[in-house]
Amino acid sequence: MCYSTYLIFSQYIISNKGDECVLKSTSNITQKNSRNCHKTCVSENEMLAMNSDPLPEVSSSYDRICEGGDAENCVKPFLPVDNNRQFKDMKTHKIIMCSIPKTGSTLLYAINCLLNDELGFFYNQKKIFGNFDANNCLKNSRWTMEEAAEVHGPEVYDWTKLTVVRDPIDRFLSAFVFACIKGYEKPDKCQHECNGCGYNFTCFVEKEYNMLMRFNRGDYAVSFLLQHTWPQNWWCDMGKYRHVSLFY
Repeated sequence: MCYSTYLIFSQYIISNKGDECVLKSTSNITQKNSRNCHKTCVSENEMLAMNSDPLPEVSSSYDRICEGGDAENCVKPFLPVDNNRQFKDMKTHKIIMCSIPKTGSTLLYAINCLLNDELGFFYNQKKIFGNFDANNCLKNSRWTMEEAAEVHGPEVYDWTKLTVVRDPIDRFLSAFVFACIKGYEKPDKCQHECNGCGYNFTCFVEKEYNMLMRFNRGDYAVSFLLQHTWPQNWWCDMGKYRHVSLFY
């Protein structure tokens, strides 16, 4: 299931010092989840308490990670996965984009909605960083490039193609904050989905790794959280198109 993210501007940021959560004013415009999740705050002491265990010992070198004999300890690259409506088309601009979770995908989705119906977007008082609801734009979303070609014709393969990728470690940390600390919006609550790890990052890493390895073997189902942490080259049909430089 895909959940919409609602965004607002705020002139405050949350500072987590000691046992207290303090709102501080900032001159920079910041972006955060609204409605339910904007109230989320984890104190510094609570975060440190959940992450104070010694790190586990490692039994191998990281000089040639995922190479040679170590490859069996890693998920396969370019795994073909049916990702939910990952392609967004903009026929009037002859652009098709692929959105990958935790790479600014919600912003890309908002831009897609705007460029497909500029008058309607502003007439309905929508905002790029405002009350944007991704579900309103599902009519411009496709599961595959082939589906986009069925709708718009084979010329879609000649359109400008765009995706955004992010440093993998930075993206994984962002997913941890998103799922475990900040939470994501559901209609009546702020959902925290952290594999039973609370705010413990080591636990989160180990459980996500185990789930990814199981999924890689075909014995674990797709989940909302897993899609936010699995390799970016599992998106956008990169395994199919990586030799033809389809996306920029």
